Amino acid sequence: MGITKEIDNILKENLKNFSINTPPQKERKELLYAEEKHKHILMQWGVSDCELFWKLFNEIDFKNRKKLIEKSEIFLFNKVKSVLQRLRDENKKLALISNSPSYIVEYVIEKLSLNKYFDVVLWIDYNKNQNLAKPSPYGILSILDKLKYNSENSNAIMIGDSMVDIVAAKRANIYGCLIVRDSSKEILGFEEWEHNPDFIIYSLDDLLEL
Repeated sequence: MGITKEIDNILKENLKNFSINTPPQKERKELLYAEEKHKHILMQWGVSDCELFWKLFNEIDFKNRKKLIEKSEIFLFNKVKSVLQRLRDENKKLALISNSPSYIVEYVIEKLSLNKYFDVVLWIDYNKNQNLAKPSPYGILSILDKLKYNSENSNAIMIGDSMVDIVAAKRANIYGCLIVRDSSKEILGFEEWEHNPDFIIYSLDDLLEL
């Protein structure tokens, strides 16, 4: 189980807001995959206001993403839009699920001009729908319900680059596809994850061959 350098840096920076010494990396990993147990971990560290903790975490994340987008260091990989458009042309239903809050997701989607491709977009706002956050399956199940998914005549697949994506997919009883990019840092040791991916691809257009 891995933890991206970017997320780990945000976590360590946020801990300074609460005057908390940086916990061991193992505990930091556990927090990000803890689901409903995250409150217990934060309280053990000395954080009494979990909602404030994640609010500040997201503010740091948003500030960093805006800078990276403005510097063109966050960008779409090749063929992403062409693949999404082809899937739309084939009348496939597309959804986006993110553990980030609405204002971050909406900003990134707008800046990358992705609005027109998705039938459903689901984000996580801490005080509203934290129970839907990956690796919980409930976010995916909520999307499938909105799309009126019927497993008897359709297939659903989740494409993601991290453990939480694949585990959420398999817990929701759909296919999980791991996309491996040069910048991925969470793919090593995926054999030890709770669930293994059904497919591994190296570019989004590989999806069209599945």
